[in-house]
Amino acid sequence: MTTRENESTGTIICEISTDITFKAVPKLIELKDNTLKTVSSFWTKEGTNKLPSLKMGLYVLSLKLSTGKEYQQVVDISNADPKQVTFYVRTTVQKRFRSSEVLPEPYFRQSKGNMVLDTRAERNKPAAQLYKLILDNGIWDPLFLQNFTAQDLSNTMISYQFTTNDRPSAIRVDFEGLQSKMIICPPNQNLKLTFKKSIGPEEMVHPWNVYIRTDNEKAEALLDLISSGAIGEVGNLWNPDEDGNMRDMKKEDYAPAVIGGYYSLKSMPYERLHNWAKNLADWHSFIPDGNVIYAWILIADPVNNVEIRRRLLAAESSGIPIYTQGLRLLQDGLSQLSSLYTSGDKEIEAALKQINHYCRHVDWTQRLSTFNGLNPIIETQNQDRHDI
Repeated sequence: MTTRENESTGTIICEISTDITFKAVPKLIELKDNTLKTVSSFWTKEGTNKLPSLKMGLYVLSLKLSTGKEYQQVVDISNADPKQVTFYVRTTVQKRFRSSEVLPEPYFRQSKGNMVLDTRAERNKPAAQLYKLILDNGIWDPLFLQNFTAQDLSNTMISYQFTTNDRPSAIRVDFEGLQSKMIICPPNQNLKLTFKKSIGPEEMVHPWNVYIRTDNEKAEALLDLISSGAIGEVGNLWNPDEDGNMRDMKKEDYAPAVIGGYYSLKSMPYERLHNWAKNLADWHSFIPDGNVIYAWILIADPVNNVEIRRRLLAAESSGIPIYTQGLRLLQDGLSQLSSLYTSGDKEIEAALKQINHYCRHVDWTQRLSTFNGLNPIIETQNQDRHDI
């Protein structure tokens, strides 16, 4: 009798080679057969990964980053000899020039009539200023950090590292002749701020993409997946019932707990989250996201409208949600309450007006709440003027 144990099988040796940028970033390995059925799927970081006991035939081996980037290779298993497959994951930096830039000089020139004025002498003057903003009693106090010159900005990518404490804070970049950028920062984090030149017409996109990442790669990967809508791909990257580090609000690094809360809103029954979400909101009330998450747990129970109202107003009065997901949910929640209280609720209407003001400036494509042309230094929570 012929048994399946006698059938020939092969092995794939998957090698992942990365540079320092992607070394700690979680990566999803997927193997599919010639019918596109998933044979194996798991998360890893780097090094050698063995996929044994594969039947003869063609396979598609893919490597996916949490950011959505994907690499694929076709592997033919025709004998028992191991097949070596290597994925090279590298940072690709390509300088892109706009019509306002002149090649190949690392400085800008300005055209005046038929004359080209060489502004090389201006290249060391500040072209952008970096500030940290600290929220104190409803007022954002600016702390100057660094100047960037035109010569600095001639590079395709610029990085700046800094830390935050448990006070609500933001980073603001003032560009010469361009709209400013403001990003809400996660608390108690080692952060890396990156400037990267945008791709697209200047009348539609800001010339600079400015973004922030923490050094918690697992939390960053989870946030990437949530932001891209790939909830089903979280898989064994995070188990909300077992991974205490991601949802332990008692630790100083509680920003990952907030990320876990947003993931849980999309993937878990609300009754399982009630007590945990309430603790997050109560213990760290200065983080607007905690009250936003708890409010949306309560929205499932319509008898709690008074508490929902209290939580959403507390979120708005404590600043701006760290994550774009939270800003959108806060706006949606306040809008629902505004529709519910048809006779008018002055506090709800004032809070919704302020959040709508933020939302007119927000870049919805970013993971952290990021704003173009918003200047909270000269605004207060109760100001009515929106002509900034």
